Amino acid sequence: MLDSLTAREKVQAIYIAYLASLVVMPLSIVGVFFAYKIRQEQRGNWLESHCNWQIQTFWIGLVAFLVGGLTAMLFVGYLIMLATGLWFLYRIIKGWLKLSENQTVEPKAYGLV
Repeated sequence: MLDSLTAREKVQAIYIAYLASLVVMPLSIVGVFFAYKIRQEQRGNWLESHCNWQIQTFWIGLVAFLVGGLTAMLFVGYLIMLATGLWFLYRIIKGWLKLSENQTVEPKAYGLV
């Protein structure tokens, strides 16, 4: 199915999977798997920056969410998980907007890692 999509559409599909993962969490695992696969195909291309952005978003989000889960017995854990969800959404929107403008994404350019 993914073979019939353009490289840009594949990267967009990952953003969609990440967005849907806010409801169905395992979709982020599917998304990061494809981000790694597509990044290999897009070496040296402007889309590689989006794949790097998506991979970084997944791993930082996972670690932050796990920290929130481990500290959920304390009230602060719920705040960490909420902040992680908002941060994750921010990264999806920011990356998707840059993709729609055919621009690269610089991981450090927008703060918030």
